[in-house]
Amino acid sequence: MYNPIFVLTTFPLGEVACQIGGLSLHETMHLGIVALAAFLSAISLIAYIRDRRRRLLYVCAAFLLFASKELLMLLNVLHSYEWYVIVPIIYAPLDHVFSFLILLLFAIGVLKR
Repeated sequence: MYNPIFVLTTFPLGEVACQIGGLSLHETMHLGIVALAAFLSAISLIAYIRDRRRRLLYVCAAFLLFASKELLMLLNVLHSYEWYVIVPIIYAPLDHVFSFLILLLFAIGVLKR
């Protein structure tokens, strides 16, 4: 039985769906982002342990938060969950809060002396 690793399908309206190892391209991208963010988080944690500069800890936290956000998005895509959660105190969607905190942590990590 032939099981292709990469399949490209065209739909009637011109949309294209790619399959990579049984996952859609969209799912594969989320999985790759989670893996890359986790890897960069580990690298920045190792750098923090070596240098003890607090700014690297902020960068590590930002990458961890980014990996967490993308993992939630991957679960949403894979299982059709709706995780559109509104944070009660500020009435903002959870993914927007994650994005804001990620950027804030990166800014602190870059701008901190």
